[in-house]
Amino acid sequence: MTAGARAATRSAVASASPVDVASLLLPSLRPIPGINLAARHLPAAGGAAEVGDFYDAFETGRVSTGVVMGDVCGTGMEAAVVARFARDVLRRAARSSASPSRNLATLNQTLIDRARGRGDEFEPDRFLSAAYLTLRPTTTGFTATLCLAGHPPALLRTAEGLVSEVGHTGSILGVFPSPDLGLRETRVRLEPGDALVLYTDGVTEARRGDEFYGTERLSQVFHAAKGLDAEELSAHIVDVVVAFSGGDLRDDTAVLVLQVPREPVMAESGEITARLGVQRTVKRASPEPASRH
Repeated sequence: MTAGARAATRSAVASASPVDVASLLLPSLRPIPGINLAARHLPAAGGAAEVGDFYDAFETGRVSTGVVMGDVCGTGMEAAVVARFARDVLRRAARSSASPSRNLATLNQTLIDRARGRGDEFEPDRFLSAAYLTLRPTTTGFTATLCLAGHPPALLRTAEGLVSEVGHTGSILGVFPSPDLGLRETRVRLEPGDALVLYTDGVTEARRGDEFYGTERLSQVFHAAKGLDAEELSAHIVDVVVAFSGGDLRDDTAVLVLQVPREPVMAESGEITARLGVQRTVKRASPEPASRH
């Protein structure tokens, strides 16, 4: 993309209609039967309401559900345009495939094709990280298949309170050809009382002076908040990070909590829906069927 084209893109974005701008805002999450799901996001300090961090939940088949979180390089409206594009591509890919790695590879190739001038509306150096989770019900709970593309590992807290990282980090999207991404899927079983947190690096890279918030602090907060539901936990994590940084967030920040209730959740039809929960010992990037130790 030429400098003139980039300037035209910025001008078009800046003059977007209210409807266009509204479409860049993060949508409400689709409810998932049998699980509590909540998310929070904050723009970088002084930034616009539109953020480059994104999350979504959507059907990927008759019985499976996709949950995705991503982080576009940069902040503000231009990053939000790429985030919306990424959400749309993943939703379309999910219509024909429930595979997290395959759908992330599709997004990667689409980003690269656009950067090569095939109708690209973004700067070619716009890349992103993503975490893609597919949930499938089983007779006792759910199987979760997670794939990471340059994204921080998910955090899993079992019903007993053990917190561990889940996922094998591959390469970021929009830079390397799909065969070179190193995308690997990790399967875990989810059980009642377990919780899973997806987050962007705006959380762990929040700063107080030269000190980063870090994964260890996040794990400690997650472990100590066993009494909170998904809505409360997502808000609590964001509040703690904001307090740590003194409100000076240097990057967009997003947190998504997937919590398996200890008791069955009632569906809108009044029937008891399936339960969810998580593997006691996590094997990263295991190609084997999900197991619980």
